[in-house]
Amino acid sequence: ARARGQIKSFTGADRKTVEAEAAQWQAGLIDDCESITLTKAYQRYFEAKEKVLSPSTLRNYKKMQKNNFQSIMELKITALTDEKIQRAVNELSADRSPKTVRNNYGLLTAVLSMFRPNYHPKVQLPQKIKKDIYIPTKAELSVLLEKAKDTNYYIPILLAATCGMRAGEICALTSDDIFGNKINVNKSLVCDSAGKWLIKQPKSYAGYRSID
Repeated sequence: ARARGQIKSFTGADRKTVEAEAAQWQAGLIDDCESITLTKAYQRYFEAKEKVLSPSTLRNYKKMQKNNFQSIMELKITALTDEKIQRAVNELSADRSPKTVRNNYGLLTAVLSMFRPNYHPKVQLPQKIKKDIYIPTKAELSVLLEKAKDTNYYIPILLAATCGMRAGEICALTSDDIFGNKINVNKSLVCDSAGKWLIKQPKSYAGYRSID
């Protein structure tokens, strides 16, 4: 419980949220985050998740924190409201794709769920855009492979085109991963936040697989 006479004020989107946060603080169940800016909350989130997130994911998250939602980054997290977050989303939507906006908002809500667990922002996000993915024809692939013949690019292109392997998986592949006519996919080459290349296990269980 908090020391007698210690006072703290709460603001939020509605009475229920504010009362819940106040009750948790009074019971000593949450930190006193009033002095923590959103930037600091992001940094603490990264530190807490450093060993469970892949290096590439952590690198991308740090880029998001550095480059986006700058109008609210220096605000105290207890001062954030739906309106302020909506304005930040609108600003980002002006020159970024809907996917980028959604990814940044997803990270923001993950950070807030750690430090303001009872606050669930309700904002309007931009509509998703269906990607028009171009798939090369067999003729185009044949030309590409012919041009790449006798170069270091031939095998990587062949693996990507015929085995459905990602670039990082191909770069991490060694002869020890070949068993008969099977490729055992079990690792990937990724770049961490310091720009150092590392061999890491797949990001998800589905990443482990055997390919003909």
